[in-house]
This record gives sequence, C-alpha cells and structure tokens, in this order.
Amino acid sequence: MTYNEKKQFLENYGYSVRKIKRLLQEYEEWETIGTSITQKFNNTPVQVSGNRSRVESCALKLAELQQAILEEMEEAEFCRAEIESAIGGIKDTRRRELLELRYIKGLSVHKIASKRNCPDKNIYKQLRNTINRMEL
Repeated sequence: MTYNEKKQFLENYGYSVRKIKRLLQEYEEWETIGTSITQKFNNTPVQVSGNRSRVESCALKLAELQQAILEEMEEAEFCRAEIESAIGGIKDTRRRELLELRYIKGLSVHKIASKRNCPDKNIYKQLRNTINRMEL
C-alpha cells in the first residue's frame, strides 16, 4: 500500500465524523422548519391543505436524514475499529499516540505540535515516517 493510500485509509474516520456533523446540522434545520410549519398548521383553519403536504415532506426529510445519520455512524464505528487495529500494531508508543491524536481524536498538526512543544514540521515528518512504516 502506498503512503497516500494509507493516509486515505486513516482519514476515513475523520471524513465520517464530519459528515455526521453536517447531517446533524441539516437535521436540526429541518426540525426547526418542521416545528414552524406544524405550529402554523395547528393555528390555521382545517380548509388549508397546502400545509399538510409541507408537514409530510418535512417529516419524510427528517426520516431520511435520520437514516443517513445512523448509516454514517455505523460506517464511522467500522472505520474507527479498523484504524485502531492498524494503529495498535505500532510498537512505538509515541508514534502510536501521534496517529491516535491525529486520526482518531482529529487534532490538527498544529495542536499536536503545541502539545508536544515542537515545530509543526517535525510532526509532519513523524506522521509521514510512521504512516510509511505502517503495515496494513
């Protein structure tokens, strides 16, 4: 496996986490819209039927988003388990911790460098060397 393929593998968990956050944000927006529509619908006479389809559309969108969130959470769990397994095979504790901070906890290189009191450049080099040595 090439360096880029290994790096892509390690980044998959972070992609899933970010996607879940976006889906949750979208879900909250639709929930707000649904609440607004429902309140308007409850305060209008029965003769208005246009709101009913909007309520149904909103409910369907919320159900769709909920399903997408669940599926992405399952994917994230799977990715995380695979990454933890791969990282667990690294014998050097500092290198293993470095990968965990970057690819499991999602810390930026700058934050890791600050935590370790060293330049960002050193962290980039350590990450690259560690990823190159990983066996997947």
